[in-house]
Amino acid sequence: MQDIAGKVSNLTEQTLITTSHIENLSSSTDGAASKASIIEESLDKLITSIERTEQQVDNIAPMTQEQSATFEEIAATIDNVSDTYAKTVENSIESARKLREIGILVEGMRKDTARFKVNLTSVELINLAITDHQLWIWRIDSMLLDNDVIDPHVAGDFNTCQLGKWLNLEMELKGRNKFQKMYSTHVDFHVLAENAVRAMNAGSKEEAQKYLRQMHVLSEQLVEKLKELQKVCG
Repeated sequence: MQDIAGKVSNLTEQTLITTSHIENLSSSTDGAASKASIIEESLDKLITSIERTEQQVDNIAPMTQEQSATFEEIAATIDNVSDTYAKTVENSIESARKLREIGILVEGMRKDTARFKVNLTSVELINLAITDHQLWIWRIDSMLLDNDVIDPHVAGDFNTCQLGKWLNLEMELKGRNKFQKMYSTHVDFHVLAENAVRAMNAGSKEEAQKYLRQMHVLSEQLVEKLKELQKVCG
């Protein structure tokens, strides 16, 4: 068990290094193509590390609270990789694929956290909601990149995603004005997701990309509000 904890800790360290590496590239004088190549190599290493760690923890007994918290830290750090990358260089097709793969791995890690630790705190539930929400950005990106098929009704369903479930169950905060605005923004986000899918299905990729850009704006607003709530809940 200590060996597993050590591997999880090493993965946390590598995700931090990867994020820092990408952030440093933003101020370098290298060309966009060179930056993209370096980032793709870093993402490859990160994917390999995540997969190895997942294999190690897959068959062990329920994790301790400390290990569960470490997985939360890893997932939160990986979430930042995508945002930082987008601000550093223009997305290449290859890097978009790698980020999508990381997104899928993060989703699995989040499920592990929920599976291994039943009594999640409000802060941990919000962490789950944030990643689940951000994965919708990656899903629409994937649809535009590889023509992945998404059910428009699923994309537009704001009640069954992790964030939607949390918003519907969180009774203590429902009276707050910020909470009500967040709920409305979340609904609008999924309307845009559904519109993006329908536009893509109709053969209008440019229109779908327009909806995705709007989703990014609303997503930033939502995540900011959720992190503010975490401070209140913590």
